Amino acid sequence: MVSLLTATVVLSSPPETTAQTPQWLFDGHMPGCTTCGRPGPSNTPTTSTSAYPNPATDRLFIAGGTSAEEATLISALTGQRTRLRLTNGSTETSVAHLPDGLYWLEIGTGKAVQRERIVVQH
Repeated sequence: MVSLLTATVVLSSPPETTAQTPQWLFDGHMPGCTTCGRPGPSNTPTTSTSAYPNPATDRLFIAGGTSAEEATLISALTGQRTRLRLTNGSTETSVAHLPDGLYWLEIGTGKAVQRERIVVQH
């Protein structure tokens, strides 16, 4: 006695969705990207602070429109932190005592933090 089993498979198309995929998933640029200028979240700093010269040899100047009173220079190699006092959002500091290398300059205003890569090269 042989029994045959049959099955019915119903194929249907996936349900339609109304949500759209964010464009930044395709182009590789996140919101707040400084390369493409895409606007970021509300806590992205709206003022820009610049540090120059870069690479720095003996002095580093920080200038710009920020309300921050303090900045931090962080060694990318050791993590050593050097605090810098800002007056009216600006300062001038010596980097002659720092070894050559890559540093991160962090300037914070409330919840937002601006980071800039600084190279010290004597």
